[in-house]
Amino acid sequence: MVCGQGAFFAAYTLFYVLTPRIAHRFVGYLEEEAVHTYTEMLKMVDEGSLDLLFGVGSLTFYTGQFYFSSSCNSSARFED
Repeated sequence: MVCGQGAFFAAYTLFYVLTPRIAHRFVGYLEEEAVHTYTEMLKMVDEGSLDLLFGVGSLTFYTGQFYFSSSCNSSARFED
């Protein structure tokens, strides 16, 4: 994990030096995706379809449940 983060940091730094405008767009895209993901997960928690009890399960389980559930189809997100 640490090696992956180091590689991403090095690659992004080079990317930013070469094309800062596109690098900022990339970060903006990541932020928009994060907001969308958190919003959808909060809706699922409110509906009761995603149970978030601390100490039960793992983050990997909840992430997989979110991305692979039939109620949240990733292709449908881009039709808005």
